[in-house]
Amino acid sequence: VLARNIAAWLIPGTWTVDDDGPADFHKIQEAINTASSGDTIYVYNGTYYETVVVNKTLSLLGEDKSATFIDGRGIDTVVTLAANGSMISGFTIQESGVNETKFIAGIFLNYTNYCTITNNNILNNQEGITLLQSSNNIIAENNIANNSEWGISLLFYSSNNTITGNEIKEDDDYGLFLLRSCHNTVSENNIKNNWVGLGLGYYSNNNTVSRNNVENNSYGILFRESCFHNAIFHNNLVNNTEQVHDDGWELDSQVTPSNNIWDDGYPSGGNYWSNYDGADIYSGPYQNEPGSDGIGDTPY
Repeated sequence: VLARNIAAWLIPGTWTVDDDGPADFHKIQEAINTASSGDTIYVYNGTYYETVVVNKTLSLLGEDKSATFIDGRGIDTVVTLAANGSMISGFTIQESGVNETKFIAGIFLNYTNYCTITNNNILNNQEGITLLQSSNNIIAENNIANNSEWGISLLFYSSNNTITGNEIKEDDDYGLFLLRSCHNTVSENNIKNNWVGLGLGYYSNNNTVSRNNVENNSYGILFRESCFHNAIFHNNLVNNTEQVHDDGWELDSQVTPSNNIWDDGYPSGGNYWSNYDGADIYSGPYQNEPGSDGIGDTPY
């Protein structure tokens, strides 16, 4: 134990935390309070019963995400990232509080930009990861499950975020939800066994949704009112009760489907639909040339 701590101390600007062994601190928040902007806080395996506010630009690293727990004890948001450019990686973040009148999440970003959240387990919270008016963040390679409202949400002008490579499953409400948030990239996520796999609502425009596996949800993709110019292609929509539902938009009491783009042009193609019953005999931009090309001959 002493040897590994000395190794960490030799790295300039690194502070160590261990709940039951020799280290600089026994509580994560104590290390944050002492650290300077730009420092790294390395947290050894253990269970840390606390709620944490990262209020300066830090890298918060856990030794092993399967054995390094930050447990909110059902009190409040577990980790709040409140400084631009911070990173959190290598933790299981669990047991946020429950409060229907405010955001209570495993990880919460509020007006916070250029952060990275990667390689964490986000489990058994009211909300998994919530971004509010937060932009240019990366949420990647996390396991997000069993949260009671949503797995990941981008709310109210959260833009230019990258959501990629996450496992998002068994959340009671939405796996991934965008509300009034634009120009985000959602790619290569596995989204399954939620009520709604991916929801976009109320002027969430110009987002790119590609190469995701959206499976076994009640709604695969759900568009709430007035979502325009989103590009949805190269996704697998598999065995969702309703693959896609679009509330459209209302003008002069007339409801019109939203103006979204469902393929990447020929020969790149569109999405895979598990209930597509067409054939692939022909090819070409108009599907009227001999030979199959992996694209259905008739539209879905």
